[in-house]
Amino acid sequence: MKYNYARLFHLICLCAWLLSACKKDKLDHARDNRIIKDGQENSGVRLVNTNGYNQVIVNGDTLTNYVVITDPPEPGTNPWEYPGTRFFPKNGKLGNTWYLPRSLLLQDGTATVKVDIRSAKQAAYNMEFKVQEDYNLPMDYYLLKTKEEPYIVESPPSVVAVPRGVIAPARPDHFKIRVVNMAARLTSQFQDVENVALPLTLTWADGTRVNPATSNIAPGHYSEYIELPYGTCQFKLLTPSGTQVTAMPYNFTEGIDVIDPATSTITRPASGRPHTVTTALTFAPVMTYQPGGIYTIYIAPKTITIPYYNGNPGETVTMVQNAFDVITDASLPLNNTYARVQWVNALPGSKGLSLRLNGQKLGAAPAFGEVGEYAACIVGSAELITADAAGKPLATLSYALKEGLNYTAWVHEDTAGKVAITMVSNNLSGTYTRVGDNGQDATYSAYKKTYPFDIRFMNFCKDLPYVTFTEANGQSFGNRLCENLQPGIVPFGEIPYIGKGAASPAYEVKVYRSSPQVVPGTWLSDIPSIPSRALIAQPELYVRGTLPMHEPGIYTIALIGGYKQGTPAGEKARMIIVKHTK
Repeated sequence: MKYNYARLFHLICLCAWLLSACKKDKLDHARDNRIIKDGQENSGVRLVNTNGYNQVIVNGDTLTNYVVITDPPEPGTNPWEYPGTRFFPKNGKLGNTWYLPRSLLLQDGTATVKVDIRSAKQAAYNMEFKVQEDYNLPMDYYLLKTKEEPYIVESPPSVVAVPRGVIAPARPDHFKIRVVNMAARLTSQFQDVENVALPLTLTWADGTRVNPATSNIAPGHYSEYIELPYGTCQFKLLTPSGTQVTAMPYNFTEGIDVIDPATSTITRPASGRPHTVTTALTFAPVMTYQPGGIYTIYIAPKTITIPYYNGNPGETVTMVQNAFDVITDASLPLNNTYARVQWVNALPGSKGLSLRLNGQKLGAAPAFGEVGEYAACIVGSAELITADAAGKPLATLSYALKEGLNYTAWVHEDTAGKVAITMVSNNLSGTYTRVGDNGQDATYSAYKKTYPFDIRFMNFCKDLPYVTFTEANGQSFGNRLCENLQPGIVPFGEIPYIGKGAASPAYEVKVYRSSPQVVPGTWLSDIPSIPSRALIAQPELYVRGTLPMHEPGIYTIALIGGYKQGTPAGEKARMIIVKHTK
């Protein structure tokens, strides 16, 4: 019996071993969505391609690809997307910026680089130069148009090396930015071209100078980096006479890509000759500059689209003009820490009103109908307390701030006459989604505005239960979130903003007393309407003498004040404009 038990025990052990030996490891089938999947370490050398080069050869090795365009095109081919390569896997051509992988450098840290333009529409320019990596000094090599190309009168050398900053801002809720001026003097081409190869100054959207360090930067020179609070803003470059420099339009769906060369302004179609006229607006992108980010605004000669003034309506040609662009100088850190908060005093009769967030006062106290400055706040649970001039609390609100978002806290009266705080999240990303056209599934389309004219509407007048905002003569804005707005209630919907454009004709905003059954209702003629030109912050910025119809930005137009008889003059209902982009 002992012998049989021993044999049975060994048999069980043998079976267990065989079963464990047959067991296979489970494989992880996670999908790798990285564009570049091999381990390529970037060097400190970056090419900044201002001239549209699409081919690059390093130490004799061709790294890019090209397309062969047939007539008619071969089915399934896209002439704008080059077949991918190891170094350019998504689109096999040189883009706006490119970091040389360290594996391409020779042992002494150098490389011979040749760039070329191969296109059916552009002349073939090629250029060869040498780069040198210095581990302690990252370097950008700006690839510029040269005097040998048509219409370039004076320019810097064809390749200019500029040191690149990679040290994060000293304050974590700030970003760094500088100006690199590589503008060249140009001669007349198809039309007169404005000369902006001059000392240039970085300004905010309203023309206010940002910093002396980024002012009067001469051609061929660059500024030091400055630090600014993070946020969504529109930077502009101004000449000594105050004229604005165009940025390079890169979003052609917004109608901002056809530029008048004599004034650097966006054009719009017109009847008769000329077939286009200026909007008096100069394109400059509205962007969110992230905390910890490092950016360069550079200007150089670029190929832009202009109207063909001697042609038929809608015809365009290309020409060379100096235009600026914004590039990032380091990988942008993910903002998991901060949100931006501002507040508006919509409380009639208030004086010395204050608002605290987690015990910290949010800037100076704005007067009734005015807005305070933005503050960067740590995300998470927040307690907001508004108090009168004596420090007596009037209202509190608990709210969860989320990373990367932008908020406006409105202090107002509710329908019961009590003080209230309403927090509104503003979409400053310029990105919107909408359900697919067929409506049969859950797909959606996304689009992004780089030059938004977006307005949302709010009602903070407790005496008017329902109001509707319209254009002139009661014409609808085409968005139901402008209709029957109730006091202190934030309208939610797919797209809460009404969108205008650079070429929009003049318009005005009116407010009506409405009801769920009657829209727009009765015009409140004693509340002044807001013309579109009221969205211009500083008319003095337009030194040419012609004002645009409005300015880009993301706005809230709100009805505040009281509407009962006997309301003091300074507290009567009126509309105010809050611009959320700087």
